[in-house]
This record gives sequence, C-alpha cells and structure tokens, in this order.
Amino acid sequence: MEGDSRKRAACVSLSLQDDDDDEDEKMERFFSLIRNIRATKEGLMKEANESKPKKPKEERAAVWIPTFECEDFMQEINFKAPAIFSNSSKNSSTVKENQENTRAFLD
Repeated sequence: MEGDSRKRAACVSLSLQDDDDDEDEKMERFFSLIRNIRATKEGLMKEANESKPKKPKEERAAVWIPTFECEDFMQEINFKAPAIFSNSSKNSSTVKENQENTRAFLD
C-alpha cells in the first residue's frame, strides 16, 4: 500500500511540474509576442513619421481682443415690440393692459 501511494505521489508531482513548465513556456511565448508587437508598432510609427514631409511650423495669428469706446454705446437703439400672444382664457382687459404696457415701454 505504501508503495502505491509513493508511486501516485511521484506521478502527481511529475505531472504538476510538467504543467508548471508548460504554463511558464506559454507565458514566455505570450510576453515575447507582446514585445514583438510593440517593437513592430514603434518601427512602423517611426517609419511613417520619417516619410512625412516636414512642414515649417506656422505662426498662429494673434487673437483679436475687442476694444470699446464710449461712443460705441451712445447710439440710440430702437427695439421692436415683443410679440404678444393672447390666450382664449384671458379676458380682453388683460390683453389691453399688456398692449398699453408695451407701448409705454417703447415710448
């Protein structure tokens, strides 16, 4: 009985070591693929940047900053009368008051 358990333990330990070796090998291949992909990407980007014709840097136009003078605001402004919408539920005296208020505002 003891011999059987030792054989099983030995087989189990060997299979676990094989699995660990396989996983390590797979991980190493995976990371080498990642490194190769990154190197290829960097090489392609470098090649693309070198093949582009160099353009001289353009100077940006200055941003316009408005300046105001007092004369800009001295002109009289005439506003149009605001639109008045009547509601059928309102009585005519309220509409007339609104019209009178608008005329007073404009005068």
